[in-house]
Amino acid sequence: MKTKLSITRKAIFISFALFIASMSINAQSNFRQGYIITNEMDTISGLIDFRTYKMNAHACKFKASGTSEEKVFSPGDIYGYRFTDDGKYYVTKDINIDDQQQKVFLEYLIQGLVSLYFYPGEESDYYFFQDESGRMIPVTKQDKVILDDKTRERRFSEDNRYKSTIGYIFRDSESVSKATNNMLFDQKKMIELTKKYHAEMCKTGEECIQFETKSDKYNKLKISVYAGMQFQTYKFGSIYIEHNPAFKFLPEFSYILPEIGTQLDFSIPRRNKSISLVLDVSLAKLTTEKQETLAMYENITQYARLEANGLVVSGKLGAKYTYHKGLFRPLIEGGFMVNRLFLSSTYYSYSSTSTNVRPYAEDFLCPLMMGFYAGTGFDYHLKKDNAILFRVGYNEDQEMNSKKREDKDTTSAWYFKLGYTF
Repeated sequence: MKTKLSITRKAIFISFALFIASMSINAQSNFRQGYIITNEMDTISGLIDFRTYKMNAHACKFKASGTSEEKVFSPGDIYGYRFTDDGKYYVTKDINIDDQQQKVFLEYLIQGLVSLYFYPGEESDYYFFQDESGRMIPVTKQDKVILDDKTRERRFSEDNRYKSTIGYIFRDSESVSKATNNMLFDQKKMIELTKKYHAEMCKTGEECIQFETKSDKYNKLKISVYAGMQFQTYKFGSIYIEHNPAFKFLPEFSYILPEIGTQLDFSIPRRNKSISLVLDVSLAKLTTEKQETLAMYENITQYARLEANGLVVSGKLGAKYTYHKGLFRPLIEGGFMVNRLFLSSTYYSYSSTSTNVRPYAEDFLCPLMMGFYAGTGFDYHLKKDNAILFRVGYNEDQEMNSKKREDKDTTSAWYFKLGYTF
């Protein structure tokens, strides 16, 4: 048992080491179709690395094709770049934040009488409105927690200065300027008011241009359902056997558990598309019995039999690393788990000559078990986000309401799952 436990812990440690190593590699790529725009306003199609807002604002990693050498362009090296799948567009601009002049790639949101840009600052986001004269006006929201000198109490101070600034920018439209009084510091609202201002004030009837054609999902949630089997062994702790002497003849029993479950997979593809956080909940049905021969006399055999049935509810929280290329994508996973067992067990002690077998002991087991799991498997992708999943793994846990390990009930199991990801 100790050898098995040490092997399991070592497997889990190696799995998490791989997860942490992968998370620390910010150089992982997420290339998508797009094109760069040179300073001479020529366009070159290829693949562009789609990363976090902050990374996109300071560098453009470009490849002419999947096998080409990667080139890194800083703001000013090129006029800008754009992704063709969602229209997200970045252009080189000189901006001033806290009296610091810097050249960055601003995300171009709206082109109109007043144009709108976005930049992710260190402490807060910035929106830049470019008026008809070409002047760039920054807008931000910097809430603060202020310490009162007299009472020494902390109070929250909300920054609403952005409302008056935007109201001034749109002052030529009474309806738009008035709407800024109740607006939230939200990109959707910024875009809405900028488009409304253009529609009201543009004399030629020409529509403004919104570059992003579909909203960007910074976070991604996948849902899977599955069915599977567990090959589990339940071992009673010494304290349980001490208080129930009959069980010393049946210190452990094994059984097969059919189970069904669902899995939530949360990831941030723009930061690292191979790493995800996994929450798994499953329900398994247990019906089993085990019989042992206690003693044999001349014409009599003494037996002990344990019967158990009920439900096992399991929850897992861990991390998963997936090799994110091709249709067949292998993976490893690991983390923590809890089991709540709702089991009734009955112990019978009887002989071969018994005509009326009665329970020797009855018990209702409902311990909370906690432990670890580690597994591997693959996802076979059918569409962009739909896949068939297959998992195999091992988990081990122990009872939580005892102090000494030898006093605790423990379970260990090998499992496999087959399911579908939506």
